[in-house]
Amino acid sequence: MIQATLQAKNLPRGTYTLQLGRYRVDQSPAIILIDAGGLPAMKATVCLVGQHLTPDEGCVFIKDYSENEGIFDALCKAGILTDTMMVVNVRSHDGYARQGKINETLRHAFDGIPVWPA
Repeated sequence: MIQATLQAKNLPRGTYTLQLGRYRVDQSPAIILIDAGGLPAMKATVCLVGQHLTPDEGCVFIKDYSENEGIFDALCKAGILTDTMMVVNVRSHDGYARQGKINETLRHAFDGIPVWPA
């Protein structure tokens, strides 16, 4: 179980468990933040295969607009991600995603993680 203390515009400061999965369509890593009560607080990642984009090896796309505003910086500050300086416009919304490199501990935690159901 991987936990991090996080805070973003719409995410109250607290300790969150990172629920790990993989997107069915491209097998890329997916992260949902679970609050102290065991409830989903935020889906941090976004799958952009519909835009013909997949994250680089060892990386994820983080939705960093709307209700997720500030989560990318919070994950970087917590040491979960490193900024790769790649920003992608999300065509279906007026927003963007940022690519982050997953830290080594989290990268190993993704080994053997099953694909999420569609």
